[in-house]
Amino acid sequence: MKGLPNWKKTWSAFLTIVLLALSVSAPALASPEIDLGRPGSITITISAGDGGAGSSLSGIQFTAYRVAGVSGSGNYSLTDDFSGSGLRLDKLSTACEASAAAKSLANYASAEKVSGISGVTDSGGTVRFRNLSLGYYLVVQTYNPANPHTGRICSPLLAPVPIKSGSGSGWVYDIVTDSKSESTCGAVILKKVDGAGNLLSGAVFRLEQKIYAADWARMPSGVQTGSDSSGFYYWSAMISALTTNRYGQAAVTGLPYGEYRFVETAAPAGYTLDSTPHGFFISAYGSAALVNGRYAPSSGSVQTVSVLNARRPPDSERPGFNFPKTGGSIFYAVCIYGGIVLILCGAAVFAASRKKKR
Repeated sequence: MKGLPNWKKTWSAFLTIVLLALSVSAPALASPEIDLGRPGSITITISAGDGGAGSSLSGIQFTAYRVAGVSGSGNYSLTDDFSGSGLRLDKLSTACEASAAAKSLANYASAEKVSGISGVTDSGGTVRFRNLSLGYYLVVQTYNPANPHTGRICSPLLAPVPIKSGSGSGWVYDIVTDSKSESTCGAVILKKVDGAGNLLSGAVFRLEQKIYAADWARMPSGVQTGSDSSGFYYWSAMISALTTNRYGQAAVTGLPYGEYRFVETAAPAGYTLDSTPHGFFISAYGSAALVNGRYAPSSGSVQTVSVLNARRPPDSERPGFNFPKTGGSIFYAVCIYGGIVLILCGAAVFAASRKKKR
């Protein structure tokens, strides 16, 4: 396929798979752990209703373009077809940047009449690209005149093949997504409890995202940094204050694929602060919604992170001397200890007066 239709037509749903610096960096994808000789695949499904009532899910045409390949040395390089596009893979660090790059590459492919691998959806609205060489792929959904689709047509997307697994210990070679705008984003539900299973409201957390930098010199100051097999990274605050509700919950949706962690910044009243970071991965589509005041998964796969808080021991149980904490306690302490002093003084005066009489 050489030509692509006018991009100003019905593009409304956004599909973006996060590339570098989120769940996958260029050094990471080319790590020795990846089987460079193993083929990959991309599967996309058009959701029912995306094209409007009564529209057919079959016959919708997609085209996949291999934008960059992985060399044996572990470096990414643009293919000959896209070498003149000006794309910098090392500059793609957010979902917005990846989405903008995908649209730019789609326009480039149309202008340069780049050939790709075409496929059409089956009766269930699914199209599959199998036996793909590893690399980055641009996937474009195109209008098929033989089977008019008057509804939504999703935006171009960039898909890395493979992508890091949810545990972070392996790689997924078969990429699966759908046509919804949130399909390349995930969700997490945070649950705050104590040792007895009581739900704790009022806990405040900071959500941080793990970002990889091209080199150490590009690391920002004032953040926690480190390095692993994927390269240099730092933790970037994504949400500074996330507070649990009356059911001990907090939820975040629309998270691009990548590695994250929750850090507690304020504990509920009567509980000790848990300063241990609680990490998790987003590597699959998921969405959460409020149901009767509680967060619950609404679609896809939703991560759940449980954080335990220990009760703060009462003052009387704490080691060392403890001053009373309230005005009432001080009053009673003064009465008790003052009374003892008065009794002792009175006894001394009484003893002295008897001695004087004798």
